[in-house]
Amino acid sequence: MHDPDNHLIAALPPKARRRLLAACELVTLSAGETLCRQGQPMSHAYFPRSGFVVLTVVAPAREPIQVGMIGREGMLGVHLLWGLVLPPWQAQVQQGGLAWRMGARALRQACLGNGPLLQGLAGYQCGLLGQLAADLGGLPFWSLEARLARWLTMADAHSDHAPLQITQERLAHWLGVRRVGVTVAEGGLARRGLIACQRGQITVLDPQALRAVAGMA
Repeated sequence: MHDPDNHLIAALPPKARRRLLAACELVTLSAGETLCRQGQPMSHAYFPRSGFVVLTVVAPAREPIQVGMIGREGMLGVHLLWGLVLPPWQAQVQQGGLAWRMGARALRQACLGNGPLLQGLAGYQCGLLGQLAADLGGLPFWSLEARLARWLTMADAHSDHAPLQITQERLAHWLGVRRVGVTVAEGGLARRGLIACQRGQITVLDPQALRAVAGMA
């Protein structure tokens, strides 16, 4: 059996971990793949081992805007644990990788009597909601450069500091701004030596300084 790289699974006691993994299958997530759509039934939960997923919400007459990320620190589909099948967001793979996948019913059955798993998932859900609240609460006060730095900081951590395959157009889409704004903000970070940019690729050169710009230091 594969060694679990997902943090939630790796933190479980051996018996609870084996019980959960027995109900999982290892799948490959491809960049651009949509794992669930806002308001449409979701049948599987995902525990990423590598790569990361972006969460977006769609407002009437608006393009989707990103509200969060999920990597190997957590899971997609925690709402399934409570018998809810309609996700509050859309999830799309930004950087491909591997993930443990399990059906909604299997997830609920695996949690029966599994105190460590229930505690871990509940703690993760609270942490995710706290992150979303902090991000949305700070949105009116952050400059676009700070928002971009925050996105790149989180994405860099989720990708294990590998170069990020993303275009300015996609960044503008995720951040809900015009592409020209991303061009200016990206150029400012590059001139200060924090990132290096090529067409469709961004490499973080100074993570600590980038965190400071993002207000996360």
